[in-house]
Amino acid sequence: MEKWSADTVSVDAPSGINADTGEGYNPCVRPDFTVTLGIPKKGLSRENSGKLFLADTGIPIYAVEENNVDAPDFKSRSLINISNQP
Repeated sequence: MEKWSADTVSVDAPSGINADTGEGYNPCVRPDFTVTLGIPKKGLSRENSGKLFLADTGIPIYAVEENNVDAPDFKSRSLINISNQP
């Protein structure tokens, strides 16, 4: 896709990127930033999604734990920088 002069931001997952595998389709967006919602997506990385942030959507921590999902407890934060997490 075209490169814009302004920074690009994707919400939840970049268009054309498989959030489970990280596979990029043609065409796909390569954003500068991605704000993913609720829980980290396994296929998103700094390489295919830019700087990654995780936004709290109000999923109760007990629901996350009961389903064995690896997600942080937001506590008093609503946005967490997850760019450096594996």
